[in-house]
Amino acid sequence: MQFSVFFAFADKTEYCENFSKDLFMRTFHKYLCLRSSCYQCGFKTINRNSDITIADFWGVQKIAPEMFDDKGTSLILLQSPKGKGIFDRIKSDVGYLEVDCKKSIQCNSAAFRSVAKPVNRNKFMENIDIVPYDKLVRKYARISLFKKIISITRRVYRKLK
Repeated sequence: MQFSVFFAFADKTEYCENFSKDLFMRTFHKYLCLRSSCYQCGFKTINRNSDITIADFWGVQKIAPEMFDDKGTSLILLQSPKGKGIFDRIKSDVGYLEVDCKKSIQCNSAAFRSVAKPVNRNKFMENIDIVPYDKLVRKYARISLFKKIISITRRVYRKLK
């Protein structure tokens, strides 16, 4: 899967860029631009005080390959009878497949565990109002040569497929 960002604007223009070229996506995937609370989030637990939890369904291709479309699949956890009631009212209008909860969360640790704070996050944030953003990204969110090679290889493979 190639991470990307897409915006459709009211004036009918669109912005679409893959993660390696979009500056925000690069800092987001390196966990540099998250709020401080995200590194110790008290809400990242399987048993939440919510009726419904919606997350990215990482690993869907292993657990429910028929739901995999390489565009993103959501994982919906019904946390309460109220959440189940809400879902029951809309489920005829959406495509869904019930899967084993334990299996579904195995590949989705980010939904249930806080991410580690990057060692250079404080320096990144100290400079965010001083250094132009593109220079900050080049300094703190570099893409390694290995990852660049992997990305190019995947693109070539997809085109040949």
